[in-house]
Parts: sequence; structure tokens; C-alpha cells
Amino acid sequence: PGITPQIERNQNQAVSVIPWCIGKINQLEVVNVPSVEDLPPEASVDKLEWAAQSIQSLVIIPMVFQGRAVGYVGFDSVRQKKYWSEENIALLRIVGEMFVNALEHKRAQIAQDEQRQYLELLARGGEFYETLNMLVRIIERQLPAMLGLALLLDNDGKHLHIGAGPSLPQGYLDSIEGIEIGPQVGSCGTACYTASRVIVEDIENDDRFGRQSKEEYGTKSFLCMPLKGIKDVFGVLTVSRRRDNLPFTAADADVLAPLVSNAAFTYDNLSLMKEKSYKDEVLSTVDQIAKIFGSTVAKGELIPSL
Repeated sequence: PGITPQIERNQNQAVSVIPWCIGKINQLEVVNVPSVEDLPPEASVDKLEWAAQSIQSLVIIPMVFQGRAVGYVGFDSVRQKKYWSEENIALLRIVGEMFVNALEHKRAQIAQDEQRQYLELLARGGEFYETLNMLVRIIERQLPAMLGLALLLDNDGKHLHIGAGPSLPQGYLDSIEGIEIGPQVGSCGTACYTASRVIVEDIENDDRFGRQSKEEYGTKSFLCMPLKGIKDVFGVLTVSRRRDNLPFTAADADVLAPLVSNAAFTYDNLSLMKEKSYKDEVLSTVDQIAKIFGSTVAKGELIPSL
């Protein structure tokens, strides 16, 4: 009673509001603050935010999944200063693990449902772009805070065009439509040109590309993987993370590799179906021509002449 709820203030809060604390969490460290007013100078930004909420003491426990912080569990005290013991922290760790397990269970169920829908779409011969769009959405769920984009090579093998980017702003998609591939022509163009994956930890400071992504969209780390069909590279899959998230690593590429293979399989499968449909159409046309002219010419002779 008498304590103003802060849930709306803290919901969707930018991590830049408490940078010192977020740095600790990303390092998987417990943040145990018996006295906010005694925080070190490097925590001055955090101190202002917590003081604005009348917080005197707090403890924050990272929620960890696959070696990464995916959130945190925190408690604070506003009426008096408080110190949380190791026993308290151990119990809070258990609570955090329970939350993570529940969230990951839900995420796994959603991913399973989406993959089932994807396989059903394949089975009924769905359109390639519809199938690709669903696959990108599945990929976005595999790793935290990802934005997915699939780009496809045009017939000249030199330019990339939008295949799927369900979570990206239209302005961003328009700005990269038709980009040319080549060595050091952006992370996407490079991955497609070299037929090898490209990992960019920090686009702001990467000597290969500089600031070639659109700064206003806040993306920082990129992972680009070429889409390889039976014959050749036909596009590139790119996933990006916001500035405040951890950079991509080779381990992330390994997680996505099976899904990239799915995209290649989908492309090859639908290409073969399209080729078969075309051949069937040619044979049907030959039959019709033969009937119209009452020709006794064998199909084997007529097809080459056409």
C-alpha cells in the first residue's frame, strides 16, 4: 500500500536506460545493490533511473538460456535499504530457471506448430514466396531478437531482390531492392558472391563494410548465409539483431544451418515441379498441334522441330 506501481514505466524499456546493469546481466552476473545512492560513478545513468522510482535497494538475477541472458528476475525495496543474502539469490535463480523453462517450452511448441504448417505447405505445393515467408518467420524465432530477410538472385546472377522480410519495415526493404552482389558489397552481397557465410559482429566498426546498413533501423549485428541449390547459389538469408543485443557467432550459424538447407530444398523441389509442369505443358501442346493438323509425325520428330 502507498507504493506506486512501476510496471508501465518498465515495460518495453530501452536497455540504454540502465546500461551498467544490462552490461552485468549480459555477462551473466548478479546485480546486488544494497544502496542505490552508493553506486559507483560508472552506474550514474542507472542510479538516476532507480532514484526516479524511489528505489533504495535491488537485486537482479539474469535469466539464462543456452549460455545467454534472455531476461532477468528482479526485486527492489523502496521503503528501506535491504541486502539480499546468497540464500535469497539462490532461490531467485531457481525462480528464473522456472520462468526460462516455461518460456522455452512455449517457444518450442510454437516452433513445432510452425514447422508442421511449413511441411504441410510443402506437401500441398504452396507458392515459393509463401513458403519462403513462412520459413523466415520460423527462423526469426530460433534465436532471440532476430529480424529475418531472404534475398533472391535474378536471372543475370548479379542482383538481389526481396524474397521475404515479414518483420522488416517496407522502407528498409525498398532501400535494398535490387542491390548488386560482389566482394565487400555489403554483408548480403558478399555472402552471395563468395558463396560463404558472413558474420558481422558490429556493422558500425567492421572494416569490411562500414555503416552500410540503415542506421535508422537500429540493426547492428548480421549473419548472412548463402542459399545453395543443386546447381548454384540462388540467394542469401540474412538475420540481424538490434544494437543492444549480443552479436552473432559461428554457433548461431550452426543453429540456422538446417533451416537454410530447408530453404534450398524448397527452392530445388519447387523448381523441379515447375520444370516438370513445363515439360507436361509442352507435350500437351504437341498433342494438340498434331491433332489439329492431323499429322502422322511422331512426337519425337515434332518436338525438335518446335
